[in-house]
Amino acid sequence: MRRGPRRAVSAAAPVPPPGGAHRLRGLRADPLGPQEPGQAPLLVGGTTPRPGRAQSPGLDDQLCFALYAATNAVIRAYRPLLQAVGLTYPEYVVLMALWEADDVSVADVSARTQMPLGDLSPIVERLVETELVMRHGSRLRRGATRLTLTDRGRLLEERAVVAQHEVRCQTRLSTDDVAQLRGSLHDLTGTLQAAHPYQEAGTA
Repeated sequence: MRRGPRRAVSAAAPVPPPGGAHRLRGLRADPLGPQEPGQAPLLVGGTTPRPGRAQSPGLDDQLCFALYAATNAVIRAYRPLLQAVGLTYPEYVVLMALWEADDVSVADVSARTQMPLGDLSPIVERLVETELVMRHGSRLRRGATRLTLTDRGRLLEERAVVAQHEVRCQTRLSTDDVAQLRGSLHDLTGTLQAAHPYQEAGTA
């Protein structure tokens, strides 16, 4: 059986820039690059922004990212200090709530720490296993179980004060700066929580 004539080979595809196409992602406009009147701003790498694309604020200009990065930095500062006493940061948060008010329900701790019950349960299990917290009362109703610190759990508060002071020193913030920042964060949290109240699954 005879084959028909082969089709002409199409023109070669454009060669991607050095480093591959992935180098084009996330490029920022170069305000110093030469531009003609009416020309779209050049990007580092010689490309132009997508037509009609709105230019969103950069990552460092986003409040949400600043809060996210600061939270991670604070937790990293606490990590070695808490590891020395066998705690994770979420466990430390639960203990702080119990140091304020002992013998309270799991639901109360959930509300105080702003942790959903589903996230709080394994943390409580861990604190019970390490004999820092005792659990008593009815376990039939979710959140009704009561939590009480053990003597060992109460003694950890003294070491927690040392950790808090160490991290506070690392921030290099004055007392007034800390108070102002904390107040602003509390205001922000309250505003967003009022607009988006949390509800446990199945309670809506």
